[in-house]
Amino acid sequence: MNSIKPFGNFQVLPQTLKNKYMKNLIISLAMVTGFTIASSAQTEASAVKTKQQKNLSPSEKADKQTDKMTEKLGLNPSQSANWETASNTRNSLNKPLHEKVKGATTPEERKSLRQQIKTNNDNFETTINSFLTAEQKTKYETLKKEQMAKRKK
Repeated sequence: MNSIKPFGNFQVLPQTLKNKYMKNLIISLAMVTGFTIASSAQTEASAVKTKQQKNLSPSEKADKQTDKMTEKLGLNPSQSANWETASNTRNSLNKPLHEKVKGATTPEERKSLRQQIKTNNDNFETTINSFLTAEQKTKYETLKKEQMAKRKK
């Protein structure tokens, strides 16, 4: 017995099939809407977090970086203090340079400013490598590579 009844050129579905299709359609639309809302909420939250990080002072940024590296690399108190000093110095020197890069109009100015930032970063690397153990250096290089890979995505 055929459950679909012909009606002219159209097929008329029985009420139970209509209800089933409508129910599936409503559930599908609700799921799509839910995923869309969840996705936009995550994007907004990450944008707010990024904005808050950019508003940190050089010393606050150094504190945050020191806490993170103390946890990830297992720095002792002396190393943590050295890291914080080196990080604070780098951040203090680089912050005005980063702001100038945003306002620089010529490619030569930007190139010069970026070179100064690179020099500051190299000095930071030299300083921290002077007090890290071999194992900590290896972990640090791995963390840097992971961060670079994440940034490229």
